[in-house]
Formats: sequence, C-alpha cells, structure tokens
Amino acid sequence: MKPIDTVLDGLNEVQTTDNKNWKACCPAHNDYTPGLSIKETDDGKVLLHCHAGCEVKEIVAAMGLKPNFI
Repeated sequence: MKPIDTVLDGLNEVQTTDNKNWKACCPAHNDYTPGLSIKETDDGKVLLHCHAGCEVKEIVAAMGLKPNFI
C-alpha cells in the first residue's frame, strides 16, 4: 500500500480537491469541517498542513503513524 493510501484511509471527511491533493478533518484536534490539506508529491511523499496550526508530528501521532512513514 502506498503511503498516501494509508494516510487517506486513516482520515475522516476526505475530499479530492484536484490531482494529488485532498482535504480532510484533522485528527489532532476536534475538526468538524475539513481543515487539513494533504498533498502527494511526485516522488510519493505525503505533505500535511493543518490550517488550525496542528504540527505534523501531532497529526501523524493521532493517526497512529510515525512521521518518517509518510
């Protein structure tokens, strides 16, 4: 399974915004509307940005993953 598939499977309210870009509810805080941006780079890395300010390490920990996984 690709890292992006693992990440997207662990999130709620996932929506595709365009090719290799998604948004979802951030698992690191009580996010009720999609406030987390997800991007897959051309080399398969996954970038995460919470618009409420959660750090990547908080987001991946809430998903039960490790930062180097993505």
